[in-house]
Amino acid sequence: MPDGSTEQRVLAGPAVGAAEFTYHRPGSPQEVDDLLAQHRGVARVLAGGTDLLVQIRSAARRPAHVIDIADLSAVRGVSFDGGRLRVGAATQLWEIEAHPVVRKRFAALREAVRCVGSLQIQNRATLVGNVCNASPAADTGPALLVYDAQVGVRSVRGNREVGLAEFWLGPGQTALEPDEWVEHVTLQDQGRHGSAYVKLGRTRGVDLALVGVAALARRGGVRLACASLAPTIRRLAAVEDLLSGDESPGEEQVAEAVGADVSPISDLRASARYRLAMTGVCIRRANETAGRRWEERNA
Repeated sequence: MPDGSTEQRVLAGPAVGAAEFTYHRPGSPQEVDDLLAQHRGVARVLAGGTDLLVQIRSAARRPAHVIDIADLSAVRGVSFDGGRLRVGAATQLWEIEAHPVVRKRFAALREAVRCVGSLQIQNRATLVGNVCNASPAADTGPALLVYDAQVGVRSVRGNREVGLAEFWLGPGQTALEPDEWVEHVTLQDQGRHGSAYVKLGRTRGVDLALVGVAALARRGGVRLACASLAPTIRRLAAVEDLLSGDESPGEEQVAEAVGADVSPISDLRASARYRLAMTGVCIRRANETAGRRWEERNA
């Protein structure tokens, strides 16, 4: 569909307790700013909709206004300039996975994208939507952290860049103000390096991560970030320090460092004890793969 502003009333959800909201399809990023300012606190931005529409139908969210940016060409696409990869808010995951720069320079991100849901989900979902959903189990989060990702936040009051470590506040919670939205995500190329993402799930198909670990190896040390092990996706600082030392640590040392970095919970999918045990395995596999890729690029 071409860009252009539309507005209509929509009824969504089950027959009992259906959600009714006003649907907007803005024609420019500035119109998105204006709509969020006008409907501050009662509007949600829809990019891919793979999270938001499910939440609306289940009554987890009840926005009075839904602002659809999926066809907004001004915020769609992947570009690479000055060592920074920029992904627009309406860019679907398959576009990221297929981009030649991502395949060459951002292996962990590519592998993480391929772990998100099914092919059908990847053909609709967006990276920015994944970021804004703020799930502690999001596959793309660890890869974004090891590449120093930042989100470009905008509103009628102006624009700002926020690091992901500060953007995620808790499960489903972000640093966005009610009138703000994320226009893009940027990742910093790390020069000569190798990276990898390792996911442990209950099945080979569609499943949330029980443990997800991204590793980035380069001269001077390793970067590690994890999913499903804390209220937010986070870097593993203690493990990074341990693995960046001159001596190769044992499994007990790694396990102790993991325990200092994360606080997993027990739920229907796995116990905290199992998650902690498997974290060491995922760290070793991700680190070994990232290290091998780094050596291959420096051969």
